[in-house]
Amino acid sequence: MKKLVAKILVLTMLVTTMLIPAEYGFADSTGESTESTQSSQTESSQAGGTDVQKEQASERKAETEVSEPSDESSETSASQSGTGVTEEQEEETVETVEEEMAFLYIESPELETPGTQNIVVSWNEDISQITDMTLIYKNSDGKEFELKESNRTEKSFLFTKEFDSSEVGDYKVTGVRYYIGDKEETFKFNKIEIGAEFKVKEEVDDEESEIIEDNTVIVDVGETEQEELDSEINDTIDKTAASTQVPALLSAVRTIANSQTIAEDVVVVLDPGHDSTHAGAQQHGRQEANLNLTIAQACKAELEQYSNVTVYMTRTNGACPSGGGSQSTCLQKRAEIAANYNADILVSIHNNSESTGKATGAEIYYPNSNWKPAVAVDGKGVANAIIKELVALGLDSRGTTEKSTVNDKYPDGSKQDWYGIIRYCKQKGVSGIIIEHAFMSNRSEANEFLGSTAKLQALGRADATGIANYYGLSKGKWVTTSEGKK
Repeated sequence: MKKLVAKILVLTMLVTTMLIPAEYGFADSTGESTESTQSSQTESSQAGGTDVQKEQASERKAETEVSEPSDESSETSASQSGTGVTEEQEEETVETVEEEMAFLYIESPELETPGTQNIVVSWNEDISQITDMTLIYKNSDGKEFELKESNRTEKSFLFTKEFDSSEVGDYKVTGVRYYIGDKEETFKFNKIEIGAEFKVKEEVDDEESEIIEDNTVIVDVGETEQEELDSEINDTIDKTAASTQVPALLSAVRTIANSQTIAEDVVVVLDPGHDSTHAGAQQHGRQEANLNLTIAQACKAELEQYSNVTVYMTRTNGACPSGGGSQSTCLQKRAEIAANYNADILVSIHNNSESTGKATGAEIYYPNSNWKPAVAVDGKGVANAIIKELVALGLDSRGTTEKSTVNDKYPDGSKQDWYGIIRYCKQKGVSGIIIEHAFMSNRSEANEFLGSTAKLQALGRADATGIANYYGLSKGKWVTTSEGKK
């Protein structure tokens, strides 16, 4: 019966559109870890006026000074882009995607291998301007996968994936990626507090009977009226060849269509850069490791005022997280901590220094798009969100950027990320970024932004606000009432 239902679903989606089904892609972001002895400028900075700092100044001038991303530079008219979609239409469509989602359908919460999983994402409104919809999901190790749409109607997208015994495990659907014109957008389901999981397991005996009600999950966003949901389902089924199983499918869908699953928390790991063993820069009586810890503590306190987020720290005192050893060992331990917490993002908190004492501004580094490219998505997004908040505090923007090595390579032959913490995080499948808040070497900027505990805490709150904005977090906590969780 289960196989027949799967065929019905696929047939349903095929007959409701004249589009040719697209081939799906299944991109595994895994890879073997490698270690590099390449040292980071940020992670090995020492006292002012040293050769390391002079090298930093030269490197930054040549490679890392970038202008602040401008909203104006991204504004391209429809006639220029050739897409026929204006920026205003793009913004309206993005808003529609996030506000009008109806339900997420997972045919088999527990799929036996070999088997076919069918997932449908549906909206209340016509979103035909959307192109190249891709489903994003992760396994229990935090490895991210992408699955291209197999078919679509005006309001629904079908994703189909064949699983075999090598892919046994737990999976969580986390969002979709799509294009409006030439612009890529990512819609994370935690923004609307929706989440869904499924399990892929080894085949069991056929004697174990299963009924369709136990093998179908629809997660409704909560805004869809039952009448509208029934109408959408009926419109699809009416175009399907008659079958004795169709009424059972419709009944099961209606029974559970209004169930709502709250997404698991976003997991943020804050990494106060350096420590008492690897102290970082020392300028004008200030030690970077101590400044970084104060900023991180304030960031954690602010983030924990939001719902659906869990925050961890790689260190809460001056000790090296690895208990000692080389700086490389310490950095690897920080990445390991993030991986053990299944972090969505690691934010490594630093302050800058160079030999002239004239440089100013904040800059943020995120992973390059080589090797595990999915890791770069959250990194870049969080970096751009945070830099806006730091600029709002009055800091100059040196921009957000990636930086790669010249010779060192990832397993696929592509250039490695320059900074150790970003590189080690990527090897673990975690997105890691580095925030350089202000220049300790610039006396004026250091006094203005690093001159007191209150000023350091303001930087931490700005970081938290940027993180919350990117992940769509809201302040307050969920409370379960007699009417449900609100």
